[in-house]
Amino acid sequence: MRSRLLHIVLHALILAACRPMPSPAQPSAPTPLSATAAPQTTPLLTAEPVATADRQEVQVTPLATAPLPVDPGARDLVESARADLAAHLGRHPDDIGFVDFTGVVWPDGSLGCPQPDVLYPQVLVEGYLIRLTDGKTTFYYHGGEGRGPFRCENSQPPLGATGLP
Repeated sequence: MRSRLLHIVLHALILAACRPMPSPAQPSAPTPLSATAAPQTTPLLTAEPVATADRQEVQVTPLATAPLPVDPGARDLVESARADLAAHLGRHPDDIGFVDFTGVVWPDGSLGCPQPDVLYPQVLVEGYLIRLTDGKTTFYYHGGEGRGPFRCENSQPPLGATGLP
């Protein structure tokens, strides 16, 4: 797993090195790895009840999602996060939309998800940020240092980011 994470981070660094340098007035933002995939979106379907006079119908609405990362290691991490979120929400993984996967550097051992009254190693940690959606809410999954993706409800931005999108 550690070598897979290292491969993902190295892939992210290579992609970041290939993009134009921002002007000094602009802070550098992490590069989404999903940008390496085809630019089209894949629709997911969400069902919303629509009331009528004598029955309730279900209206199916497409949920746009970004293409999954091309890198197999990153794709596995995203699929793991989607399965976890689906179980948490009581939904099918196909109902969970993928927004992006970004290689990041976390400012400390909390991996951008500090818990109250917990001390964390004050070292830079290479990792990743996965954003998923159920069509209404964005969910953040963090990972790094050999730890698989975990849902973070108090998500903090990684180094170089001015905030969470």
